[in-house]
Amino acid sequence: MNNEIPKIRFKGFDTEWVQFRAGDIFKSISDKNHENLPVLSATQDKGMVYRDEVGINITYDEKSKKNYKRVTPNQFVIHLRSFQGGFAYSDKEGITSPAYTILDFKKKDENSPLFWKEVLRSSSFIKRLETVTYGIRDGRSISYSDFSTLNFYSSTIKEQQKIGVFFKQLDDTIDLQKKTIGQYKKYKKMMLLKMFPQQCESVPEVRFSGFDKIWERVVFSDLFKVSSGYAFKKSNYVEKGTPIVNGESIQHGEIFSNAWNYLPEDFLEKYESFILKTNDIVLGLNRPITNNQLKIARVPESLNNSLLYQRAGKIIFKTENIDKEFSYQLLENEIFRFVLKEAVGSDQPFISTTKLDKWSFLYPTDLNEQQKIGDFFKELNATIGLHEKKLANYQQLKKTLLQKMFI
Repeated sequence: MNNEIPKIRFKGFDTEWVQFRAGDIFKSISDKNHENLPVLSATQDKGMVYRDEVGINITYDEKSKKNYKRVTPNQFVIHLRSFQGGFAYSDKEGITSPAYTILDFKKKDENSPLFWKEVLRSSSFIKRLETVTYGIRDGRSISYSDFSTLNFYSSTIKEQQKIGVFFKQLDDTIDLQKKTIGQYKKYKKMMLLKMFPQQCESVPEVRFSGFDKIWERVVFSDLFKVSSGYAFKKSNYVEKGTPIVNGESIQHGEIFSNAWNYLPEDFLEKYESFILKTNDIVLGLNRPITNNQLKIARVPESLNNSLLYQRAGKIIFKTENIDKEFSYQLLENEIFRFVLKEAVGSDQPFISTTKLDKWSFLYPTDLNEQQKIGDFFKELNATIGLHEKKLANYQQLKKTLLQKMFI
């Protein structure tokens, strides 16, 4: 293989790819005075979308719309954030900001829009934009003249079309998987509302057959205790050893970090009370809600025998007469309510464990009902997890093929 042939190709294509300058492929157009067309906005993940769908109330002078540029399907837009997400592909007609540059093909019969959609959004292209993104911090867009100097390899229109359609089908599969996950999460959110008593109610709206007792009101400290983490010194960090779990790494149902910090293995003996075990429930105490979701998670097996850092807490069970799986759903539900009402601080809200200890809520004293509810959500979470894993596999597949099917 040489630099002019991709590593993976469809059967029947064997000619070398040819190098072109962007200016040989694309032209800049500025078609104005179409104020009757809908206004489009550029996004990094969905390309050009109708401004009403962005979810942000953006005001603009109706009189200025005559200066907006027309965009038609299969064109590309160089917008102000292109250096982060590539150029926005449009599959619809509308008008957009006069600050943007609209690109169209010089020879439409020699280029596939779906092929170039992947090229102009790829991580390798975004990295190459670093060479032409001076002044971006001042809010400037990438100029067409700078973009036109970049070199690209491309193939025949037939091979481009084959590649473009393939990635379109893969994107559709990824989008469908995301939609499925969203539907399951929406269903879970609804069932959490229905299977736990709401305000002024003593029983949930939905219950399993055979259970009719009124739920009992308790305070948090009757059942649980929050054990806070320790302020380990950075001077003690080592390259490899015992991982440290902090509040920022705790997200909704997951613990992750792009770069773990580690402590020496003998710290497990020195700080035994701060050790985390598999399935321990941990909670982010600072800024406890992100994206309208509570920072709560169970410790995965991979983080067994890790250590808990300050501003995070571990849930200690004070009684054996409560199901662990049910408890996770209960805590997720009730602590979220507590945070919305009681979290201290406006800019940097945090959970006061003293106040949390006094927080009251309802729970079923019947262990069998707890287990039924816990098992229901455990199965639902497992289904969501399988779909999320499938999504991650599809996304990794696309990332790999983008590297191997393009030059």
